[in-house]
Amino acid sequence: YDASGNCLGLLVEEARTNVVTYSEDFSQSYWLKQSVTVAPTSVAAPDGTTSAYEMDMASNGMVRALTGYVPSVGQSYTASIWLKAGTASTVKLAILFNGSGLGMVTENLTLTNKWQRFDITSTVPSGTPDQVRYRIVASEAGSILVWGAQLEQGSFPTSYIPTSGSAVTRAPDVASLAVSEFGYNQDQGTVVVSANAPDGSNQNRLTQLVTNGGSSNRVVDLHRVINSISMYNGTSTLTVDAFGASNDIKAAGGYKSGSYALVSDGGSPVTSSDTTVYTPDTLIIGANGSSARQLNGHIKSIQYYPLRLSNAQ
Repeated sequence: YDASGNCLGLLVEEARTNVVTYSEDFSQSYWLKQSVTVAPTSVAAPDGTTSAYEMDMASNGMVRALTGYVPSVGQSYTASIWLKAGTASTVKLAILFNGSGLGMVTENLTLTNKWQRFDITSTVPSGTPDQVRYRIVASEAGSILVWGAQLEQGSFPTSYIPTSGSAVTRAPDVASLAVSEFGYNQDQGTVVVSANAPDGSNQNRLTQLVTNGGSSNRVVDLHRVINSISMYNGTSTLTVDAFGASNDIKAAGGYKSGSYALVSDGGSPVTSSDTTVYTPDTLIIGANGSSARQLNGHIKSIQYYPLRLSNAQ
């Protein structure tokens, strides 16, 4: 669900580690404070608890964390945090990789009286990084409310991982269903998926019908790669290009011996006369058989038909 209570679907994310060791308790010495005082507040945090903190910052005030994590050149890190206006409504969020500002990215933020999650991303350039550093810098004197700091290796933020004294890793999300649980038809079938699937080069998986999680024994394997949808059945690949700017997509893959088809968003289907139909035992949702290549998006719905729908359907 989103913050307004709208149903987004099943969120499937890859493994990530929050390297900020105190993500909520800003009173800890881990957070180095310069012209800043922090105190607990009774204002409800985004998760409904009273775990948020108020920061009273001078105009040059700064709160920073030295994570101790030494990155490599070319790695991307994303910093995120929930912020809310107090008596001040502007602040800066920064990420950098050594004391001299290597790869520093700074974003000017405008806060409101509602919690918002902000994020920035930076990639380690050529140089000598010593550790990933995280900063909240005052743009004006006054107070702001803070909660849920996260710093993770990756080019985009994932859902919040709380920490309280050490880095915490979230395991990859894996969802699956045995084909015996929904009356699977071995001879022919169609899978229709509606999802929010971010564009990516990691072959973000929508669904797979596979045997023993195998890398080749696939019947319908729907995934997104660089603004296209592909379906791989173990021996051949069909690809449909172009989604435009939206990540909200609907794709269908149909199969029977001599007749495979793939279509997305009401476009023209691409077909194959491949006669190979493997015998799957599992429907994997939002990942592949090795519990990798997570969708990093939401599966809105999956429909299975025990027949190969016509191309027009």
